[in-house]
Amino acid sequence: EQRKEDDYLKAQERLATVGQLAAGIAHDFNNIMAVITLYTQLVSRTPDLPAKDASRLATVQQQAQRAADLIRQILDFSRQSVLDRETFDFVPFLRDLVASLQYSFPDRIEIDLSYDEGEYLVIADPSRIEQALTNLAYNSREAMPEGGALAIGLSVLTLLPGSSFPLPDMKPGSW
Repeated sequence: EQRKEDDYLKAQERLATVGQLAAGIAHDFNNIMAVITLYTQLVSRTPDLPAKDASRLATVQQQAQRAADLIRQILDFSRQSVLDRETFDFVPFLRDLVASLQYSFPDRIEIDLSYDEGEYLVIADPSRIEQALTNLAYNSREAMPEGGALAIGLSVLTLLPGSSFPLPDMKPGSW
């Protein structure tokens, strides 16, 4: 019993060490990717940039975003990332995200954002929400190699007691 417990503790220590190593590498890699992203964005704003070069820069930016997503996953694994929850209005957040996506998506894919008027306050980590929505959008883009339309909609769902809930943990109220 004691030997099993000692082996378990040693395995936990090794796992913690691997997590710390992964976090350190991820932070260093993140700094490198930030420089690549910054300079790519700066060069892409050059007047009279040939279309072929602009396309290449867009590819570099897309791959840098994928690398940043992987870095976040590594940090999540190592438990070094922190959730920064805050209250924010989802509409301006989505407008900015859609504008960013339109810039990086090919012209053959149309992105449509629709929502009812009003304030959509959420309590969440904006970077995590952005990561999830960006991943969904990029997956959608990959599913439309010939082009198409990506529709993003936002609405309030009001659940009344006794009604059918989309998820088991949801409670009556406005969502």
